[in-house]
Amino acid sequence: VSLDIEGVGELLRLGSEKGRATRPGIKLGDAFYATDGQFVRDSAYRAIQWGLWKRLPYRDEWLKRQARVVEQAFPKIFAAQLDHASTYESVYYRDPQTDEWTETDLVIVLEDVLIIVEAKAGVMPMHSPATNFASHERVINGLVVEAYRQCRRFLDYLASGPEVPLFHLVHGEHVEIGRLRRGQFRRLFPIGLTVEAFTPFSALAKELPEITPILGAYPFMSMSVDDLFVLTRFLPTTGELVHYLEVRQAVAGLRKALLFDETDHLGAYVTKNRFDQDIVEQLKTSDRVTWSHFSDVVDRHFEGPDWSAKPIPSQPYPDAMRNLLKALDRPRPVGWLMMDACLRDMGSEMREDFARIISDLI
Repeated sequence: VSLDIEGVGELLRLGSEKGRATRPGIKLGDAFYATDGQFVRDSAYRAIQWGLWKRLPYRDEWLKRQARVVEQAFPKIFAAQLDHASTYESVYYRDPQTDEWTETDLVIVLEDVLIIVEAKAGVMPMHSPATNFASHERVINGLVVEAYRQCRRFLDYLASGPEVPLFHLVHGEHVEIGRLRRGQFRRLFPIGLTVEAFTPFSALAKELPEITPILGAYPFMSMSVDDLFVLTRFLPTTGELVHYLEVRQAVAGLRKALLFDETDHLGAYVTKNRFDQDIVEQLKTSDRVTWSHFSDVVDRHFEGPDWSAKPIPSQPYPDAMRNLLKALDRPRPVGWLMMDACLRDMGSEMREDFARIISDLI
């Protein structure tokens, strides 16, 4: 965002009046680059990393541990939501284009849902946008795009035959560990996971020319490890997490639709449910749509020293419908995630009508 000095002053004034943190402004020539507060945290992390590397023989060990933490973050943070899932780490397969062995960081099979996660931790501190914006942008672009390419390669492999084998590398030998069929999955979620939040670059990844829906149907999502900690608190059940990913993926496929970061996406979901459908309608009469301040519902939950004891903001459901969702989650019959998603797709009025039908049947 480019602002003149009066604009920066107004930004600071408004932030002060509202009693909320103001995103730092970095001067670039005569303009200011307004970035997210997480940038300061991310930069500090890389500065500590660089300082340790210069003083201690720790670089290789740091990179190994960092990569391992990021690769394991998704199943560890979402352990409760993925308790019935089959998780495959460090999956190998033969690239159908090159016939070379290729690795995918994480493949998660959850009934009729397939999640592919490519973890990117980076190998060195990024340049500050204040001193070298081109380099800063190039490093972020490289990490996000490389994760996208690896996800695309795996899904191309999945689509290359009626059934494809997966392998682990064991003592130098590739050992088959399972087989997948594209037709068994109702939803496929390709996700790039990073250490840094890269706000707002992650949310804008869909604007890059190369990043298009994989196989023409599955938009790519870029997230950070920190995002997962917030998501798991607001989406504590399997059905909630999968339904959020469905809505989030739909928005990731909408170019010219801007939400600042993952917290804005989460806030919009809690507030509006299928907000992707609202954006689609708005884009019919607009060249570009920007949604802002939806993160407020998330931010305010964490205000104050007693935040961990406060009720978590969530979508409203009538008791009868909430009980039905809980009942589906217990025995988990075949197709239960699709049923769960259909119920969660309903708007507030339809939920009330449906709850009355359930009560009448009971």
